[in-house]
Amino acid sequence: MGDVSGKLDFWEFTVPYHQADRLASVFPGGWTGRTKAGGEVRGFRGYTHSAELAIGSGLVGWCPDRHEMGIHCSLGGEALQLLAGQDGAWRDLPGMVGFVHDELGGKTRRLDVAFDDQVGILDLDTVGRALDERLFTARWRDYEYYRSRKRGVVGETYRLGSGRSDTLLRVYDKRAERLQKGFEDQVEGVSHWIRVELQLRRDWAFAAAEKVKTRGRGVWVHLRGVLAGMVEFKERGLDSNRARWPVAPWWARFLGAVSKAYLVVPEKVKTLQEKQAIFELQNGPSMAVFVEALGFDGAWGFLYGVAERGGSRMGARHDLVVDNYRKRLEQQAAGIVSG
Repeated sequence: MGDVSGKLDFWEFTVPYHQADRLASVFPGGWTGRTKAGGEVRGFRGYTHSAELAIGSGLVGWCPDRHEMGIHCSLGGEALQLLAGQDGAWRDLPGMVGFVHDELGGKTRRLDVAFDDQVGILDLDTVGRALDERLFTARWRDYEYYRSRKRGVVGETYRLGSGRSDTLLRVYDKRAERLQKGFEDQVEGVSHWIRVELQLRRDWAFAAAEKVKTRGRGVWVHLRGVLAGMVEFKERGLDSNRARWPVAPWWARFLGAVSKAYLVVPEKVKTLQEKQAIFELQNGPSMAVFVEALGFDGAWGFLYGVAERGGSRMGARHDLVVDNYRKRLEQQAAGIVSG
């Protein structure tokens, strides 16, 4: 894969609230609180307070009265580049991931892994035909195509997976995207730039970040293997099983000599307390609107109706949350576990 470069292009993580000072200390210049035009504080992703890193990119969010939510940090590709340019510690991103996970007790929530072809191995028309003709195997069944025009430049993107899912894949014209955003200096002398980007969230992101921190220089071989395990473009074969069709030569060249690898993501059943915390984070402001506008009785009547109608859509995973909660209550009553 000498013709293709890899990088971590987006990193989001959460650390315990009491680690705020240690987290701030690793950012050159720290961070500055964000406020609205009227002076009131600005929130971020459900957090009531937020700050921007002094380097000029990257956001941090927190709730002073909800320490259990921790400190959430979002670092896009530009922020990661700026940090690497300001502090040598950030040039060792696997080491920084290790610091956040092991020293701060943090957890990665999103990780974008990007593979860049600037030598002409990939062609978007070829990728599109392979998708149209179902010449691929992947963890995602369907795909979408997007076309945009800005600043006189046409950009194209193929996306496999849903924006709400834990995993998705984008294949797009990175050169066009840079030009559309006015970053001509970043593509000077570059005539071809196709990016294959794997976006991982929640437990998938944490599992990948754990591999990043432990594999050092060999991490890109492993992540290429993860990509190979998630999607494989094919040449049409005679076998009835598409998985046994030959790998398309252009995809094999892009990946290089690599064996498929897989991220081990443990199955997890959310507890009732976790469900409650997620519900409050996502719907707290809306509930406050209902109470303010409808009064307590009106708001409760509306929410009770929502719950009644939602009961018909409960599935096995919802029943399991209820069953686990009831079992825990029984165990507490019997003195088997503490509250």
